[in-house]
Amino acid sequence: MRASILLLLTLYSLPLSAQRHKLNVNADTPEGQLLLMISQEAEGAPRRTAMLESFVEKHPKNESAGWVMQQLQTAYLKANEFDKALAIGEKLLATDPMDVETAQGNLKASEGKKDTGLIMKWAGTTSQLARKIVASPQPANADDVEEWKRMVEYSKQVDIYTEYSLYATGLQTTDAATRLKLFNALEIQNPKSQYMKDVAPMQFYALQQTGDKAATLAIAERILATDQSNDDMLLLAASNYFEGMKDKAKAVQYAQKLTEVLPTKAKPATVSDADWQKNVSLKTGIAYWMMGMVAAADNKWPDVDKLLRQALPNVQTNTEMKSETLFYLGLANFKMGEPKADKPKIIEGYKFSQQCAAIPGKYQSQAKTNVTVMKQKYKLQ
Repeated sequence: MRASILLLLTLYSLPLSAQRHKLNVNADTPEGQLLLMISQEAEGAPRRTAMLESFVEKHPKNESAGWVMQQLQTAYLKANEFDKALAIGEKLLATDPMDVETAQGNLKASEGKKDTGLIMKWAGTTSQLARKIVASPQPANADDVEEWKRMVEYSKQVDIYTEYSLYATGLQTTDAATRLKLFNALEIQNPKSQYMKDVAPMQFYALQQTGDKAATLAIAERILATDQSNDDMLLLAASNYFEGMKDKAKAVQYAQKLTEVLPTKAKPATVSDADWQKNVSLKTGIAYWMMGMVAAADNKWPDVDKLLRQALPNVQTNTEMKSETLFYLGLANFKMGEPKADKPKIIEGYKFSQQCAAIPGKYQSQAKTNVTVMKQKYKLQ
């Protein structure tokens, strides 16, 4: 995957150069003679590059100096001399701050260096220049309209490239914090970018790795507002609102949706059938367990019984959760049976309590007490 993206980043091409800087040759001058010699050399030839460098050094104020520097940047990029490409790009932009092509050249040099800080800098700078050109008014002079239209169209495509650069670099980056910075930069640059649909879930997982719970939840809820198919995000949102019973309604909302989504999820090709089933089973168990605990907090015992019975088969591998589930199943059935002396319900509660009492943990002592009370009061065996 990363190799493919790297290839795309290398090969991604734009229309022909905007050719902002023009070549004007006066053959009767020394600089004109040098320009003629340059034009006779093959592009990329070391001799041509040396002559271009000589021209910039000797004739920095010549009207063709911009064209020469642009040629130099192109030569440096082709030769993978990225620091030189950046330096000449900075120099050219100092004389022509609206040169979007040169700014994009600096972005490509930054990509070549694999310098994420420079990529973010030049993606932002290039995008700003491109948008200024796109937003510029149509010239009053009819002779300039076609050139303006061409530059506007070129700049639109350059702007899209800056988004692609941030996206592709983020995909190549293995460090979660750096990846997050790149994706956040893309979101700030254009929240409606065509790449944001793919980026948002990766922002979520990168944030999880950084441990920023509040930001992770914010990303999850933003995505879930329009797409509730991601079980990891649903589980995180439900768990967040369940913790401390911060928002019982939202906890139930997300947990319920999780139980609906999981059966419809396709198994990823890279995951074994056994591992996928474990994943689905555990998340299903947690979802029903959370809903059951919310119901218990509200003393809705029939709901507790229904929900925790669905949770129980799926939480067997989590001793603490299994113990709590059995405890509240015992309590719920006893609470439902006692008012009407419904002995079958009381016996159900007794059996669940016995199972809980056999598991070491914070519910064991109270479960043993409940077993003793039920046994004595209803003459149970």
